[in-house]
Amino acid sequence: MYRHVLLLSFCIMVLAQAGCRAPEGQDPLTGPGPLAPQVDRGQATVRLWTIWNTEPRASALADIVNAFEAQNPGIKIEVSAFEPDAYKTSIRVALGG
Repeated sequence: MYRHVLLLSFCIMVLAQAGCRAPEGQDPLTGPGPLAPQVDRGQATVRLWTIWNTEPRASALADIVNAFEAQNPGIKIEVSAFEPDAYKTSIRVALGG
């Protein structure tokens, strides 16, 4: 089940990025923005925002992320845990920007 949550979150982030165009002359993979993947020497970083900041969900998510990173070398998941209200605000700001 937790793999489904991670996969769904990843798909939402990818779809959000697919609908955004980079400004003229700017590389879409390295441009600024809270959801833009960071590319460094072949290593890609995916930012995952979550409200799973208490146990047992925080540990379960950490296990899912570690398993994903082990199966996908070259991809790092950067998890940012938010309180629900801060999460909603961050999503609004990211989508509005």
